[in-house]
Amino acid sequence: LEPDLVDDIIFHVLPKYTPEARPVNNEYLADLQRILDAYNTDSINSREKLLKNLRKTPFVAAIDAASSDIVFAQPKDVYIASQRLSDLFEGVNGVLLRSNVQPLMTEKGRNLLVAAGASRYLQTEEFQNPNRFSEEEAREMRRRATEKEGCTWGEEFLDRKIRGLDELLVLIPKLEISRAQQKASLLWEALFDLENQVGESAFQGTYKWFYYGQKLCKFDAEFIESLRSSQWIVGKDGAFHSPEELDFEDLGWKENHVLRETLKFKPRHLDQLAAEVGIEPNVLSLLKRHDLTTEAQLLEFLDKHEISMPDELGNFDNGAGVDTNNNVDSSAGTHGGSTSDQSSDNSNKTSRAKPPKPITYIRVNATDVESEGGSEDQARRIELENFGIQRIIDEEPYLERTPKNNPGYDLVEKDAADRELRWVEVKVISGAFNDSWVGLSRTQFEMAMDREEAYWLYVVEHAEDPEQANIIRIQNPAGKSENFIFDHGWEILATEMP
Repeated sequence: LEPDLVDDIIFHVLPKYTPEARPVNNEYLADLQRILDAYNTDSINSREKLLKNLRKTPFVAAIDAASSDIVFAQPKDVYIASQRLSDLFEGVNGVLLRSNVQPLMTEKGRNLLVAAGASRYLQTEEFQNPNRFSEEEAREMRRRATEKEGCTWGEEFLDRKIRGLDELLVLIPKLEISRAQQKASLLWEALFDLENQVGESAFQGTYKWFYYGQKLCKFDAEFIESLRSSQWIVGKDGAFHSPEELDFEDLGWKENHVLRETLKFKPRHLDQLAAEVGIEPNVLSLLKRHDLTTEAQLLEFLDKHEISMPDELGNFDNGAGVDTNNNVDSSAGTHGGSTSDQSSDNSNKTSRAKPPKPITYIRVNATDVESEGGSEDQARRIELENFGIQRIIDEEPYLERTPKNNPGYDLVEKDAADRELRWVEVKVISGAFNDSWVGLSRTQFEMAMDREEAYWLYVVEHAEDPEQANIIRIQNPAGKSENFIFDHGWEILATEMP
């Protein structure tokens, strides 16, 4: 019998590749072609078996961005660099770019590398960072997330960094001004692509702890703090600045509200606003840096740092609900805990306007065909589903299809260690999303609530026409659902009171 191609590669080809340098020769090119041939197998199990071994093998010929040397690396350590990423990381230590070896330059080669763990975008890496926050800061994070400060056990700070970013931020201020401006602009575009592809979760770490059950909250990743504090952007004055010192409009960069707010660029018209109210612009920048955007947040901050604020009559409150005449106000709590109507009104007046959130309808009849798949006939949905999922995989080959009728999601993205990172539920409709609707089953919605930012709803609209077919990506659909509408259909579940 002819030996299985995947097994032949696993046992006879991959063992040849180690981190030690070797020339890119005809034998290597032939091995790459055999790997690509094996990856094209119709057997899902064989493909996954091959990928599992490729992920841990340094078989990718890559270029060191600093030295231009050829090295061999595992796919997870390599960028499939566009010209933009190559220009961005030129001269940066610790960054490996896919070499221009022909088998790896083809579409099949790119798809293979992505499936094995290489990245087409800035690659965030998770790491444990237990010493980043003080106990006081951790306690405050717990209180903000759950209104409880307690922690019984199991603290974990899972942070994120970007390979090569720290070195890049050190390099940029050393460059000639025009080159530095180009690098900074390329970095913004790369961050823009990362946010567009992965979402805001790419910029966040996760704090987990136990307090009568597991709890978690998000925090800004370590690399975000580096981007905020480093002086890597050339201003109109020709000097280097951090984002908070600059008006974003002056840069001429493509707008991205999430990134703009995350990096804390100077708010629009800050200088003009500061002049109108008679304070220095840096005072407003300081408030912004500490996320003090409402009166309640400012009072909480002052209370935490034991700073008194005068009331409307000029008297100072000591933060415990006691006035200067030692008269106890029984209705007052700490500044941070105030939930009075007046505090709410003040907060509403000063808080930034937010876009409306979607309304989620709850259907009573769980056996209704439309309850899970949307306003499509069941047979038609089955016919369109394969097309929609394949269209998504064509655009995002790093997504893997789950077994048929898998509860909760249809596609999954894994890291180089085969750990699940992102879950995708797919809905396919023949017309426009504006003219139809899709729904999640209870299982899917519960998983969306559990996975939060890592759970995505992909809606493929116009699926009957491959030319018009369009993928709409919705991150954290459960978290973005604001209202649950109970209509007259719930009458059948009414319960008579005794």
